Amino acid sequence: MSLEHIKTPLAFKLPAFTRQKIADAFALTGKALPASIKAVVSSGIVEVQFELANIPFTLPPIIVPVQGSEYVRVPYQVGCLGVVRPADARLG
Repeated sequence: MSLEHIKTPLAFKLPAFTRQKIADAFALTGKALPASIKAVVSSGIVEVQFELANIPFTLPPIIVPVQGSEYVRVPYQVGCLGVVRPADARLG
């Protein structure tokens, strides 16, 4: 008798299926990446380039807002290091 005709019970397959679905959903979320300021566009808006090593591709520079207090403006300069974090906001 060959093992090709034996069916695997659902209880054995379900945990692996669930782990894969969780991994797929996690892959769709954003990641926090190290970056440095390439240019200061305006007060609170900067263009950053990602500081990633050992990856086979290059991420393009992007323009992002700077998170901070509305009462304190830190003087950001070209070359300052930081982290770009994903965020979403509902405007409705």
